[in-house]
Amino acid sequence: MSLIDELGLTGRKAIAIALNGEVLTRERYKEIILNEGDSLEVVRAIGGGS
Repeated sequence: MSLIDELGLTGRKAIAIALNGEVLTRERYKEIILNEGDSLEVVRAIGGGS
């Protein structure tokens, strides 16, 4: 199971992921292996308002 699956973000289109400051393309998500000391940022856009 991938981290994206574990976070419940599978299939969501409004997310961005950066590894060590580099924004990843969706095509690269499955090939990334995290190493000790890596910095991972996950941003999810949430719409709302009135």
